[in-house]
Amino acid sequence: MQTELAAAQRRAERAEAEAVLARLLLVELRLPREREGAGGGG
Repeated sequence: MQTELAAAQRRAERAEAEAVLARLLLVELRLPREREGAGGGG
């Protein structure tokens, strides 16, 4: 039972880390577009 709990904990920690990386990637992808759009003026 303890090994199952440890495995679940590792999966949860990995999922959290993947979520953080996904957020960082979204920010990286968004920033260049915002920079381009800010100076365009339409």
